[in-house]
Amino acid sequence: MTGVPLNVSIRLQLNLFMKTVSGITETGKIADVVMPMIWFEESGYIDGPILSTFHTNLVVLPAVMEFMQYGFIALGVATIIIASLMHHKFKRARTNVKMTSEGLDNPGASYKEWAKGDQDKKEKCDINNAGG
Repeated sequence: MTGVPLNVSIRLQLNLFMKTVSGITETGKIADVVMPMIWFEESGYIDGPILSTFHTNLVVLPAVMEFMQYGFIALGVATIIIASLMHHKFKRARTNVKMTSEGLDNPGASYKEWAKGDQDKKEKCDINNAGG
């Protein structure tokens, strides 16, 4: 992902190919063979704070961001639902206050029930005024 090697190994082997050479008597009794001459190996790896930084940036943060994106989506949906419910509740409360201030104590009552309730209130007022 970064192009930086975290673990490296270098191996090198030098071989010598030996065979019979005509005209050289010393090689007359040698069978064809590949003989290793030098072996070299070196390896290294990144550790410490640099490895911690790479691990955090390449493994931990992407996993956290994956989780957080769904968390933020859920939080946004919950906020929209709560706002909608509160808007509906306050709108209903304003409607009830308006109806009560106009004399409609029971917003679910029919016009006849409302008129009868209004007539009863007038009669009570007339009785109270007549006595006092």
